Amino acid sequence: MSIIHDALEPGVIDNAMILKAMDEQGPKGEAGRLAKEEGRSMEEVENIRLEFLNILKIDHLWIMTSLVKLQLGNNIIEKIENLEMLVNLRELDLSFNNIEKIENLEELVKLEILLLFENRISVIENINTLTELMIFSIGNNRIDSWDNVIYLRQFSALRSLNMAGNPCAEKLNFRSYVCAFLPNLTYYEYKMITLTERNDACQEYRCYSDCSLIFMSSSSLEKLEAREVKETHEKEEKEKAKKELEYHMEAYVEGLNTDELFITMFKDDKEGLALLEMNDDAKDLQKIFYEQMMEVIEQLFSIGLRQHKVREEEMTLFMACVNKAKEENRLNSQHLMEEFLVKKAEVFHNIRELAKTVEDQNEEDLSSQIDEMQKHSDSYHEFCQKTWYDLMEAELTLFEQLEETNGNFERNLNDLVGSFIEQAQSLFTHIRNLEQNFSEQLNECATHYLTNLNVRLEDRNLNVPLELIPVQKRAAGSWLGKGKLDKVIELTTNGVSTKEDIRETLLGEWQADWEESTTGRRTFQLFPNVQEKMRMKHLQSSQGLVHYITGHGPYLASIFRMNLSETSLCCCGGEVTPKHVTLECIFTERERAELLMPIQANAIYHVLRDVDRWSYLYERADRVSKAERDRHMDELKERRRQKQDQDLRQNRQEETTEEEAKSEDNGDGEATSNSDETLPNW
Repeated sequence: MSIIHDALEPGVIDNAMILKAMDEQGPKGEAGRLAKEEGRSMEEVENIRLEFLNILKIDHLWIMTSLVKLQLGNNIIEKIENLEMLVNLRELDLSFNNIEKIENLEELVKLEILLLFENRISVIENINTLTELMIFSIGNNRIDSWDNVIYLRQFSALRSLNMAGNPCAEKLNFRSYVCAFLPNLTYYEYKMITLTERNDACQEYRCYSDCSLIFMSSSSLEKLEAREVKETHEKEEKEKAKKELEYHMEAYVEGLNTDELFITMFKDDKEGLALLEMNDDAKDLQKIFYEQMMEVIEQLFSIGLRQHKVREEEMTLFMACVNKAKEENRLNSQHLMEEFLVKKAEVFHNIRELAKTVEDQNEEDLSSQIDEMQKHSDSYHEFCQKTWYDLMEAELTLFEQLEETNGNFERNLNDLVGSFIEQAQSLFTHIRNLEQNFSEQLNECATHYLTNLNVRLEDRNLNVPLELIPVQKRAAGSWLGKGKLDKVIELTTNGVSTKEDIRETLLGEWQADWEESTTGRRTFQLFPNVQEKMRMKHLQSSQGLVHYITGHGPYLASIFRMNLSETSLCCCGGEVTPKHVTLECIFTERERAELLMPIQANAIYHVLRDVDRWSYLYERADRVSKAERDRHMDELKERRRQKQDQDLRQNRQEETTEEEAKSEDNGDGEATSNSDETLPNW
């Protein structure tokens, strides 16, 4: 074999290599000369061979989209890549390379022959999409497991397999194993598998219960076949369901053959679902509504399928008319062309006969023959013109027929679609009425149940089951202010039945959430117990107190974090926080003395629980917060005033610069003006 590329170093497929291969492997002789003159495009090449070129990486083949056969054997390729665009490829030869993994072949769905002989592959994988694979050679690799044979069972078109030279093929009875587990295989190692050989192999792997040479259980073949039958059945069912869904989508009724529409109506309505758990009456109402809805949905589904069938019949009739008109036009045009060819042959025959008689006559006697030839020529041209007019008339007739047919089809289709929409709208109106009726009945049921439940709960000692308590928003709210409905629902599983039980249980869950929460930890240090906080009636929230407890507000520490201040420090050197200004700053020692603050880490904890000291802290925090807000507003106003002054000075400077520039321009103009023109202006 001739060397196409003489580079000694490992290389990459490039345009120069491809063009050189095209020249050497293209047509020879006159055909080759013409091909070179006309220029052969890479997109048109169907076969190419790039062997013995020391190629390390596959590249630049994406432009050869028409490639059917690609030979890359006897190189040093390490990875299969950049072949995704070769969707028409039917034969791929990568033998005698350094490939370690089968990959990037998913797009080559038309591949029929795959040759990977003499590589470093250890697993057969990533070729599930190659459903048309017929010949597969993967000998002299590193495949050790017999499970790779099971992997090849999915290729029903596979007829020839070669795994010779692999570690798995050196084990005893491997050929019998291949014959038994690949029932569609005809050739193994290029030797035909006889019917007797296959039957013996199948019998062997079905009958022997204990054999050290068999790498799977004695019933593995039967189990495998049973599993494949089951998988095939499931696949067929999925395909059937997919086709049915596609048909329903074409009819615009997908999902209407089930209760999907009904379920969707309640899917995101949590309150509605809670109402349905109210009592048996609510469930009965839902059951009646379900039956009524399904009856209407079935009608809509039937109408959709029926209308789709009518549209299909209309489409079939339309295509039949179009095809009939085209066929008649084709036959008519064919008849005209046949008449033209007969006439042409007749005229040319007459001219040739006249030409023969002219050769034997003198020039003086040629006038009559020339006139006769001219008549034949004129007759031929007239017939050509007539045939052309007849063909154009047939084409115009076909165009008018198709145009009229298209118009009729469009009107008929619009009428069918309009009829379907009207029927669907009437059914949806009926569904809306059913929904409205169901909502009204359910509302009456809920109101009646809520009234009875509130009356019964007036007795504190009455044991009332609360299975349906989530429907009473206002009742739950009156029990615990802002009680959560989802928490109330959980109470029913704990045997809770009275208002006091509800209150205690909800407070307990609130306490658990408060302890587990990751936010509000500063407030948690002050109020670790929820019930204690609710008993502290003297605590009243204000803006200043909220700033103090949470640590936020118009203080320098917060303002500095937002890059609105140059410093966060107080005159005493501490960071200006609500706690510092109120309780730590040296300039507020006198005010703190009035609080009678004990000297301990959690002093504020005791102040909050003392009514008198709390009242003073309440006022003190508000005053401090208001002072900080006023100071912050004054600073903002001063900054804005300075910014405005700066902008004003800058604008004035720019205006002055522009005026000076204009005055210089005007001065130059006046210097060059005529004095006679200047004096009248004075």
